[in-house]
Amino acid sequence: MVKGRQGERIRLYVRGTVLGYKRSKSNQYPNTSLIQIEGVNTKEEVAWYCGKRLAYIYKAHVKKNGTQYRVIWGRVTRPHGNSGVVRAKFKSNLPPRSMGNKVRVFMYPSNI
Repeated sequence: MVKGRQGERIRLYVRGTVLGYKRSKSNQYPNTSLIQIEGVNTKEEVAWYCGKRLAYIYKAHVKKNGTQYRVIWGRVTRPHGNSGVVRAKFKSNLPPRSMGNKVRVFMYPSNI
């Protein structure tokens, strides 16, 4: 978070929610996660987010490098359906407990 002019905090990311894994009727594919980005409701709006970086931040029990917080980084790969859901691949697959949790969708890399 960055301080604004009058001390208000400015978010440099958009919130997203992990919906689950990509799946078919009988199989699921944990190497691809489905993410709903806040305020994105159509396939056309998703186009701007393709290639953007994602961060799934969670709290662990053991401190490492002076903090209990860990990050799994990922990338938006393509749209999923027509309602603004995106497919994303993470460096390591998201754990099942991440479903329903928040991710951060950063505004980089940018093509403008």
